[in-house]
Amino acid sequence: MRRILLVDGDSVNRDYLICLLDPFGTCVQAHDGQYALALLRDALDQGEPIDAVVIGRSLSGPDGPGLALQVDGLQHRAGIPSENRVRVLLMVPADAPPDPAFLETHAVHAAIPAPGTRRRFMEAFSALNLLSSLS
Repeated sequence: MRRILLVDGDSVNRDYLICLLDPFGTCVQAHDGQYALALLRDALDQGEPIDAVVIGRSLSGPDGPGLALQVDGLQHRAGIPSENRVRVLLMVPADAPPDPAFLETHAVHAAIPAPGTRRRFMEAFSALNLLSSLS
């Protein structure tokens, strides 16, 4: 089963998102960006990489786009080629979707309008060619 790192500072949000993400793989939870980066480092060190990172809206430490850049930088320093890096999905306000150029600049692969639905995640995972590898 594939691994999904879910990062959100609100436990209720994490519980909700875990219910949505359960069909796609096993969720590992982090309550903030620093803990998420530590989990990613450990996963890389143990040879058990994370397949996708879902960044929620409630974070302390780096914000969502800042965390996405740090996730990308961590993998870059580990020598992981761009095409093999973890896919980052960012929860965004439903009424203010970010510009695609902003997402690309911040190493975000997909934006999911909050609060998120299973259908939205399925569409994003499919667009990122993750559905077959995560189901």
